[in-house]
Amino acid sequence: MTELAPAGTRYSVSVLTTHTVDSHPSLLVAFDSQRYLFNTPEGFSRIALQNKVGLRKVAHVFLGDLAKSGGLPGFVLTSVEAGNDKIKVYGPEGTDHLLASCRFFTRRCVPLSPSQAGHASLGGLS
Repeated sequence: MTELAPAGTRYSVSVLTTHTVDSHPSLLVAFDSQRYLFNTPEGFSRIALQNKVGLRKVAHVFLGDLAKSGGLPGFVLTSVEAGNDKIKVYGPEGTDHLLASCRFFTRRCVPLSPSQAGHASLGGLS
């Protein structure tokens, strides 16, 4: 069942990156209390920092293609440093392996919760 958003709910949709020779599209959907990020291409954290886009409230990240998600480790580092301690990552098969391979690089005990399309939640990775 779908419920209508309460009157006066504020939201915004920002195109953070577009498809270019060296980048892929990325969107940020922001509500008053949460932000949803769609895709994290290579250099995403740098682009967000240059454009003064706050990443602390991003709680849900949706990945479309793992081959185009090279900015995910950097996003995790930047987001954790900004105070975000819970991030849920949704993506295609292999998302859990991508996050697990980043453990050594990130060197943070981040409670990431990966979910793969067509699979149940896999729980947190430390």
